[in-house]
Amino acid sequence: MDALGQRWDAPTPVFLGGDLSSFTVQPPFEPAYVLLNADGDLSLAITTDTATITQTGTTTFSVADLRITVNNLPAPFPIRVEEYWVAADDGTEEGFAFVVSPDRWWRVTGPFPEGTDISGRIQYDGRPISAGSLDTGLMQDADGVAFREDSLVLLYRPDQHSLWQVHPDFTVSVVGNATDGLGRIDFNGLGEGEYTLGWRKSPVGIQDLGATARSWTIHPNPASAFVRVEWQGEGTATGTLQLLDQRGRMALEVPCSGYGQTLDLRHLPAGGYVLRHSSAQGRPLTVDQVVIAR
Repeated sequence: MDALGQRWDAPTPVFLGGDLSSFTVQPPFEPAYVLLNADGDLSLAITTDTATITQTGTTTFSVADLRITVNNLPAPFPIRVEEYWVAADDGTEEGFAFVVSPDRWWRVTGPFPEGTDISGRIQYDGRPISAGSLDTGLMQDADGVAFREDSLVLLYRPDQHSLWQVHPDFTVSVVGNATDGLGRIDFNGLGEGEYTLGWRKSPVGIQDLGATARSWTIHPNPASAFVRVEWQGEGTATGTLQLLDQRGRMALEVPCSGYGQTLDLRHLPAGGYVLRHSSAQGRPLTVDQVVIAR
C-alpha cells in the first residue's frame, strides 16, 4: 500500500518454505506498508477487519473486536485492524510492573490523514465460559498479587521494535464487580500502531538509572542472537551479568570478563529482559532492559 492507502497485489503467488525465504516484488509506487497474507488465505491466528472511513461516527469491527468512533475526519481514509490471538511480547518500559496479555493484541494501520481524531473501545472478557474466554490467561493472580479489573491498563507501542508503554488516555469501566472479568476499556487518540491489555501488579518498575548503571553500554538493543555488554567506567567490573525475565526469574547468568561480555540470546524467547550486574560481593545493580526481537 502507498501512503494514501492504494493497494497493489503481486501478480503471481510467492512460494515460501524452510527457516528463511526471501523474494522481491516491484510495486508501481513507493510502498508505505507491506501486508503479508492480506486476504487471510493462510490461517495464522489472526482475524482482520478492513474498511474505508468516509464519515464521522461509530464503526464496530466485530471480527477484530474493536469499536472506533471518528470524531473528526479531514478526509476519507482506509483502516485495517488485525487481532492477533497469541501472546503479546512482554517487554514494557516499566520492567516487572505489568502482566502483559498472553491472549491477544491488535495492530492498526491507516494511513490516517493529519487532524483525524478517533476514539476506541475494547471489550474485555475473562469469564471461563463459552460466551467469554477472550482474556482468561491475563485475568489470573500473579506473583502473589490478586487480579482486579481496576488494575487493567491499555498498552501501546508504535511498532514491534518498541517496548509497550501505558496509553496516556484510557478509562476502565467495570461491568458487575471488579473480579468477574467483564467490562470495557475506552481510549482517546487511537492511531496507527499496536495495542494490548495488561494489568499493573506492582506500583513501581525498574529503578532509575544511576551513575554506575550509565557506565555500561549495550549493543545492539533490540538484539536477535547476541548482545555485547561493555563496562565503560574506571577499572574493571567483576562478578556476573544476569538477564531476568518479566517475572523476575533468572534467564541467563554469565561471568563478567572485567570489561564486559557477549551474551548468547539464541536459546531465549523473544521479549523484554532486565539486565543486571552482580558484583563479586553479591551487590546487584540494574543496568537497563534488553529486548530480544525476532
